[in-house]
Amino acid sequence: MNHPLRVPRHFRIRVHIAVLTMACMGLVALLLIGLGWVATTQRLVQDTGQRAARDTVVLSQQIRLQLTPAQGALRHIGAGRLPLATDESSRLHALDALLGELRANPLEAAVYVAYPNGDFVLVRPLRLDVVRQSVAAPEGAEFLVQTVTQQPDGRRLGRYRFLDQAGNLQEVHDRADYQYDPRTRPWYAVARQQPGVVQLTQPYRFATTQRLGVTLSKQSATADAVVGIDVAFDDL
Repeated sequence: MNHPLRVPRHFRIRVHIAVLTMACMGLVALLLIGLGWVATTQRLVQDTGQRAARDTVVLSQQIRLQLTPAQGALRHIGAGRLPLATDESSRLHALDALLGELRANPLEAAVYVAYPNGDFVLVRPLRLDVVRQSVAAPEGAEFLVQTVTQQPDGRRLGRYRFLDQAGNLQEVHDRADYQYDPRTRPWYAVARQQPGVVQLTQPYRFATTQRLGVTLSKQSATADAVVGIDVAFDDL
């Protein structure tokens, strides 16, 4: 009976060596690819971080430059008639300062004055559809005047007044749901704590429109009132 052919021993050793060599080459290749991937990832992360840091510095400088006019406006309005007004009628007759500021600076989302008894008067432009929808602005309205005034019986009456581009009254709506108290807001508190300094808040959502932005505020030079200007990030 014939025995099956046997593979020579030296041939089997060569096969083992070849397989082992290929396996080692594969491991080395995987190691090199892995090291290259790690190095590339680290470099990309480092470059991204440096680029983000540079962009942050540039953006901060741009924001400061764009907020500079608002700081001047705070001082101007704070030295005017509006902070001295003690009733809703006299405040409405002194709105030209707020309307003029909004016409001159399209980056401002709202300008307002808050009084120590909790009264409040604000003017906001209605340029953006998202803002118009949030306040249900009628057609042709270009500005919204929001007021909160304490009544003789102690009630706090909220009103929306819609104005056209020239500042003429279009509609008036009493808003029982509008009970905004500026004295509870951070921009009011910090302005009262440091009367001579323009304050800048941390980013937050505005109460009426829910837009994200910051507020600059300053105590009036002529009264206890606080003047504020909202700047929305999407405008910047």
